[in-house]
Amino acid sequence: MSKKVTQALCLVSGILLLFAGVVAMLNPGGAIDAVVFVLGLAVILAGAFDLVIFFSMRRSFFGANWVLIEGILTVLVALFLLLHPQAAAAAIPYVFGMWVLMTGISRAVTSFDLKELGFSKWWGLTIAGIVGILVGFLSFFKPDLMTTAAGVLIGVFLMVQGLASLFLWFVATKFDEQSH
Repeated sequence: MSKKVTQALCLVSGILLLFAGVVAMLNPGGAIDAVVFVLGLAVILAGAFDLVIFFSMRRSFFGANWVLIEGILTVLVALFLLLHPQAAAAAIPYVFGMWVLMTGISRAVTSFDLKELGFSKWWGLTIAGIVGILVGFLSFFKPDLMTTAAGVLIGVFLMVQGLASLFLWFVATKFDEQSH
């Protein structure tokens, strides 16, 4: 690919991502709608992985049953997202809250198993579990806040990626000028 095509792609990509980021920040609910399908695919993979982990480690530690519960709930959440996208978009804070709460509990329980097995950094999983539990509860009590926050974060991420693409365009342009 020529340098000019690469530069043009970086420029167009940066502008499009910045535009998408602004749109997502101005319409956080629309950003949620756009993400539901991709989220559903990612969550179903995570649930499938949890189930594989359970079946490979169910005899290794006491908290393995929590991994099974987490895997089943994760797959159910994913199926809901994929089969009912509009309802999923409206229910995201509650569904997300339930999933994050259960995942937080699972992480916290698993962390104590890791402590018993002698892992020195077991507390990191405990912290992740506590954060998950708190965010899960917050999703139930402040659903509008969670929907808006998620949409805004999507917008911020898109804008950061857009700025990165524009930076690459700028660098490529300057590098091309200096090499002549």
